[in-house]
Amino acid sequence: MKTTKTVVIGAGPSGLFAAIQAAEKGERVVVLERNKEAGKKLLLTGEGRCNLTSTLPPDQVLDQVFQDADFLYSSLYTFPPVRTREFFSGRGLKLKEERGSRIYPKNDSAESVRRLLVNKAEKAGVNIIYESRAEEIIYDSRCRGVRLQRGDKINSDRVILAAGGCSYPWTGSDGSGYTLAQKTGHSLRPEPVPALVPLKVAEDWPADAAGLKLKNTGLKLKRENEILFTETGEIELREDELGGAAVLAASCYFEKGAGKSSLIIDLKPGLDKNKLDDRLKRDFDKFSNKLYRNAFKELLPAWLRPVIVKLSEIPGNKRINQITAGQRQALAGLLKNLQLRVTGTSGYKRAIITRGGISTDEIDPSTMESKILPGLYFAGEIMAPAAHTGGHNLQIAFSTAYLAAAGGE
Repeated sequence: MKTTKTVVIGAGPSGLFAAIQAAEKGERVVVLERNKEAGKKLLLTGEGRCNLTSTLPPDQVLDQVFQDADFLYSSLYTFPPVRTREFFSGRGLKLKEERGSRIYPKNDSAESVRRLLVNKAEKAGVNIIYESRAEEIIYDSRCRGVRLQRGDKINSDRVILAAGGCSYPWTGSDGSGYTLAQKTGHSLRPEPVPALVPLKVAEDWPADAAGLKLKNTGLKLKRENEILFTETGEIELREDELGGAAVLAASCYFEKGAGKSSLIIDLKPGLDKNKLDDRLKRDFDKFSNKLYRNAFKELLPAWLRPVIVKLSEIPGNKRINQITAGQRQALAGLLKNLQLRVTGTSGYKRAIITRGGISTDEIDPSTMESKILPGLYFAGEIMAPAAHTGGHNLQIAFSTAYLAAAGGE
């Protein structure tokens, strides 16, 4: 039986950050980490480069939160992106700004971020116990500590649950934190689902151009007759799914079972249908004696040309000067309105984050303390809020961890 002030469950970014903040104000802190090393999931962020935060003010960060944004008002204004930047730069990590107000380590290394957090935690006196799984939270009228899977107990005044969601489960973020919280009376609302994830489609033509990345392409997510999401950005065609930044953003609004959903691709978002038809007419006049399958050399990427020929249902060996005005106008419509039926997502193994989690109705937004069980605090992705890419989800992790750590005062 051990005794400490604070037990943190999970040595990811929110757990380590909370531990550092608590230890630096004099608390005795133990972190329980199920893996042999801390921050495994952190190494995957920003494709290994770690998009730490942004240069945006809190109100603009909140605009990027698509789930439970109101809950984060206190945490993001108390510990905004500027304080995150000051924390890391003040501890020797050089930062840089890239497009979209994104902040990265200057060395493009997520490992340097992990190393800084672990080193600062250890220097502050945090005891990180690796290969240690929390079995349950001990409590009576309030939180009293943690029982480990191997039977050991750690008594504490409070517990910060920072075990993550379900995305990239091999990193340890497998939903086990939800079970710990549910045993104390907490609920999942909304139910966790994969987000920022590729979308599966029913059509097989993306496989014909698999690997092609379409830049500055229009995308809409539609459910029945309702447009849920509109974006212009990158789309990547794959064997049986679509990826890329625009699709990942659209996935945040997809709900399986809520109705028939489709993606609508606009290959030429800068031109309306009439202007695109004018462009096609000029190209067709220029290449009038060529075969139709050779009509798109100046309009479309090479891998996409045979796909469009097939989808247009105009014979590829037909002479361009034989194509009617009606066929050309229908082709313009096709290029502006490529539709694919969405069948689901690629699941947690491919999802960057989890949308949904511990209900924010059960957590005090100014302290991150449970409204159900005094002494139990939450930080990071285990809670319901979720945001688009751009460093915002890591910022949420740091901001909520800061409040959770301060709650012991």
